[in-house]
Amino acid sequence: MKVKIDISPEHSETYAIICSDKMTDEVKHAVDLLGQPAAGLLTASLDEKTVILRANEIYMVRIENEKAVIFDRDKRYISRKRLYELKEVLGDKFIQISKGTIINPDYLDRIEPGFGGSINIKMRNGLTESISRRFLPGFKKYLGL
Repeated sequence: MKVKIDISPEHSETYAIICSDKMTDEVKHAVDLLGQPAAGLLTASLDEKTVILRANEIYMVRIENEKAVIFDRDKRYISRKRLYELKEVLGDKFIQISKGTIINPDYLDRIEPGFGGSINIKMRNGLTESISRRFLPGFKKYLGL
């Protein structure tokens, strides 16, 4: 496959054109690669504006009223993506702690015992969440407990 790159101030946005006489596996693969977001970056809405977030800024993602809500230090954003899609973009650094929540363990403030043997976590921004029993073994393994 030939590749041509044209960098010029005339271009106001980045786009790709693929020229081929037929749809091949190579063309499909190129389309898939070009359609993927940059690793660790995602878009979300804040007050009807679209913002770009980096994985290292995100404390927690959880589902609220069937919408993915992304929390950073002091704001909450809404994403159109599903939780599993966000987990793929954010990478292995994030831990799933329940069916509807993933966290960035870098911002974990403390782990507290809950009712009936459950465990609660508190993030540095004050958010709290319970770890479901299903995800508890993976959480403990990740933290080396």
